[in-house]
Amino acid sequence: MNKNQTIVVFAGAGASKAVAPEKYPTTVEFFENLPDSITKNELFKQVVVFLKQDSGEGPIDIELLLWRLSELKEFCALYQNHKSLPGWIIAGNRLSKSVLKKDISLAEMTNLMNASSSQIDLLVSKINARVYDLYGQLPDDEQLDNNWTPLLKGLVGLGAKIELITSNYDMILETALDKIKVSDIGWRGSVVRKLDASLWQKNKSKQELGLLTKLHGSINWTRNAEEIFVSDPMFKGDHDTHVIIYPGFKGRPVDATFLSFHNHFAQALSEASAAIFIGFAFRDEYINDICERSITSQTKVGILNPAKGLVMPFTNTTPKYWRTGFDEKSVQEILKYIKSALGV
Repeated sequence: MNKNQTIVVFAGAGASKAVAPEKYPTTVEFFENLPDSITKNELFKQVVVFLKQDSGEGPIDIELLLWRLSELKEFCALYQNHKSLPGWIIAGNRLSKSVLKKDISLAEMTNLMNASSSQIDLLVSKINARVYDLYGQLPDDEQLDNNWTPLLKGLVGLGAKIELITSNYDMILETALDKIKVSDIGWRGSVVRKLDASLWQKNKSKQELGLLTKLHGSINWTRNAEEIFVSDPMFKGDHDTHVIIYPGFKGRPVDATFLSFHNHFAQALSEASAAIFIGFAFRDEYINDICERSITSQTKVGILNPAKGLVMPFTNTTPKYWRTGFDEKSVQEILKYIKSALGV
């Protein structure tokens, strides 16, 4: 293996959809398949009305809806926080005395903010719990035969370190790597399996095999104190137990584990001879920022995505763009492109 050569393959939601659309919905399909217990919620319906008014007849995806709910929650939190200027100046009628020159009743507004905050938390929790219903299934071997299996097989003999990066929660890549071990999934143990999070620290980044890095966590990871256990993909009833960054506009992670994943991704990109992005829409601003900062002019970048109008964060290089689906034909194009980057 040529340790000076690194290949980064990034899998977005479209890469999972290509494996089995009915098992791994995109963010728009996630929204479209929400149960009545969520869609009949009155607060949910009001947010949907706003989104349709704001975006016209275009599709609504779950990340946009959750972002708007978080915006509303932040408004409620500001009102309730008397250490913030909005909360402090409204409390005690300071704002009304200054502007209207009189007191107004704040009791009903306070009750509304408190109730709204609780309702938003409950609604978001129900939506997030759907992740485990939708993405916990494993792919069949036949479903991998047209995409990941030929791609991983083609990467085996190239003599480069393969860094697999994904923003997905599902276990597609773990299933594929169980048969074709081009990267380390990080699981350790037999009776009780754990994720060895130290593998993503800087002092471990020079290991022989590349890693499978799940930037937003995994459907089957749970946390107990500082340890991450690999278990079943069922919802445990407490979101804090799960090691997942749920749908929505995510920003820079604050959790040390997720930060180490993103730092590893940045390091891998800075060393990459080629970086291939499959089915990724480039809507995550922090991931885009990492790409823009880390990819050099020497890196050959490939984008596989049938969507039109992608806004891509590559200022140092001009990517090769395949506007097609993730199938065996496109895999051969990807492998050909990677080989040219490696000079083989």
